[in-house]
Amino acid sequence: MPLEVTLIDYARDPLQKLYGAYRTCYTPKTPGEVWGEIREGTISAEKIREFIGERLKTGHASPLEQVVFWFGISGVSRALSHQFVRHRIGISFEQQSQRYVKYKEERLEYVTPKSWEKTPGMREEYDRLMAEVTRVYQLAMQKGIPAEDARFVLPNATPTNFQVMVNFQELLHIADLRL
Repeated sequence: MPLEVTLIDYARDPLQKLYGAYRTCYTPKTPGEVWGEIREGTISAEKIREFIGERLKTGHASPLEQVVFWFGISGVSRALSHQFVRHRIGISFEQQSQRYVKYKEERLEYVTPKSWEKTPGMREEYDRLMAEVTRVYQLAMQKGIPAEDARFVLPNATPTNFQVMVNFQELLHIADLRL
């Protein structure tokens, strides 16, 4: 199962969202007045960009939280998901359930780290182990063990899927730590 990341949606007009947030911090005008100017077009796109650029230079980053993205992520390992869900501020996860999703394939899908593929003889050992996990999981299901209990044999290599909503500030933070 290949890794796939899909941008589902994003906050429309992110520069306007940033401008509205920043301008609210630096004007006696109400947010309604600021957004009235944006919607009426009395502030140019160029002025919006310049204002945002100047604010970013100061290190004022909290308005970046006003810009939000939604992603679909699939084909990542449970090991990766356990690292990913540690990010809890400015992000929301919906993850595929191993309790409710039953794996019925002849061979369970699994993610193989590149280091196992590169090391002579180790890919074969890894595949043998995954075949045994598949056999035991399927046997457990056939014997009537509930999926929520059969899942205990599934490895961290089992692929999982997410839908994620994340604000821009947290997305930058995650990219800085994880890439």
